[in-house]
Amino acid sequence: MLDSRSLEFSVEVLSLTGGEGVDAVLNSLAGEAMERSIEVVRPFGRFLELGKRDFYENTKIGLRPFRKNVSYFGIDVDQLLSHDLAGANDLIRQVFEHLRSGEFSLLPFRLYKGQNVRDAFRLMQRSGHIGKILVAPPSPKEVLEPVSPEPLAFDNEGFHVVVGGLGGFGAEVARWLADHGAQRIALTSRSGLVSDQHAELIEELAGRGVEVRAFVCDVTERNSLETMLKDLRAEAPLKGIIHAAMVLADGRITSQDADSFKKALEPKIAGAVLLDELTANDALDHFILFSSIATLVGNPGQANYVAANGFLEGLARERRQRGLPGLAVGWGAIKDVGFLARNTEVSDKISKVLGSAMIEGREGLDILAEALRRDQGDVEDAVFYVGRIDWMTMSQTLPLLKQDTFRHLAKASSGSAVPQSVLDIAALIAGKSEAEAKQIICGLLARELGEILRLPAEEIGFKRPLAEFGMDSLMGLELRMGIQKRFNLEIPLVSLSGGTCIEDFAEQILKRLGPDMEDADQLSGTALLRDDLATQHLGTDLTEDQKKVVSRLIDSEQKKIGGLLQ
Repeated sequence: MLDSRSLEFSVEVLSLTGGEGVDAVLNSLAGEAMERSIEVVRPFGRFLELGKRDFYENTKIGLRPFRKNVSYFGIDVDQLLSHDLAGANDLIRQVFEHLRSGEFSLLPFRLYKGQNVRDAFRLMQRSGHIGKILVAPPSPKEVLEPVSPEPLAFDNEGFHVVVGGLGGFGAEVARWLADHGAQRIALTSRSGLVSDQHAELIEELAGRGVEVRAFVCDVTERNSLETMLKDLRAEAPLKGIIHAAMVLADGRITSQDADSFKKALEPKIAGAVLLDELTANDALDHFILFSSIATLVGNPGQANYVAANGFLEGLARERRQRGLPGLAVGWGAIKDVGFLARNTEVSDKISKVLGSAMIEGREGLDILAEALRRDQGDVEDAVFYVGRIDWMTMSQTLPLLKQDTFRHLAKASSGSAVPQSVLDIAALIAGKSEAEAKQIICGLLARELGEILRLPAEEIGFKRPLAEFGMDSLMGLELRMGIQKRFNLEIPLVSLSGGTCIEDFAEQILKRLGPDMEDADQLSGTALLRDDLATQHLGTDLTEDQKKVVSRLIDSEQKKIGGLLQ
């Protein structure tokens, strides 16, 4: 079997036929590969062009091959169907007769289900198939007509209770409830203190006909909670519970004791258990528990908080198994309201773990509204998470995310599994000849290209035209953006149709670095580059001993990358 993805196929065809070529070529290749296909047609042979790319691009070919009395037939099946339907039907019948008789055999193919069409295009994009790729359409039963969900509307007769609602996020929750139709809202806290923010909110919503009441209530005290719920029921039925109470008692697990665990667990766990028990006979529309995205990925110093939220998520699932409403929302970092907005020091610590990715309170609540609209009550939908995460930053902080199970998350976030700080290209090629420098850069580019094409870097030849890998202009732009991100260098978007290869991009990068690479001494010395890196990342106030330590670390990282590229 010959490989049409390499131009060597024409040489191999002539070799197999003793230099004579073949009587007929049924071609679907384009560009230079199409011209090579014409070369293998023997005198008085026929060349049948099925591909359309060269037609629409008005590709020009020389007349030299036709001196051998070669006939060229341009075949556009679409035109046949449009202008000669009877002839097309006759040809189709003949083809099927030949297939039934066994005279025609099927080409090699790979079949994908309709819902996996993305995988099919990915395979074709990286030229990983032999023969044809087929996509089977879904059966009528598999195609569901999309149903536009009704706008979220909370009950306007009964009370919606927000436990912990007198905190910073509670005000945004109350406004969100009112925006979706709630007319009676109860906000609670242990102190019952109404901040200026909440006082303004109560006055604002009162102008819209919404009753907002504040209550002193410790959700962990049965009598306190039972009394408040009883008072509310006397006026209107209970229709919604939102459990947003929380207390943080952060610290390393080795420094935690029973009191610090109780402090964090009790408001969430004891409060949720009492709310579940004391509202068991109420016809609630919603029972929403505020959890944290830290329950999914962990957070150093918050073992007690994560444990408490883990209980809430289990309770939400258990309620659904009992046929009751239950939803646990794992919130990511919220920047404009709530605890982090009030505590910038804690917010800074969280940013070191989650990265700079945060959401605004109303943005998250609108996502919650969409989830409630689409919720069918299934147990597996009892927990979902709302937030943004910089997986690359988190993978450097949480050892768990460095395992193979999660490695793809960091890749998706960064575009490469290699941290950005490692790829100081000037330091990597310092002291190298031009050829050595080009080889290093080509290796890095092959890894970058492998991420785009979903191919191992070692399968990407440095001199092989990128078009042969199935690269298109959009993927070329993606590669250029990857180069800009990885090396902090702007290079022109080179045309992929002219045989562009990885070495072409490497040469562009070397030009951007300035000095002529033929003389390695013209580059800044490795030691000087190490000092520059140390100053860039650690400042200028370094002792000589500190510089030596940094130099050893940089040398170590360069050796690691060198090993990866070999």
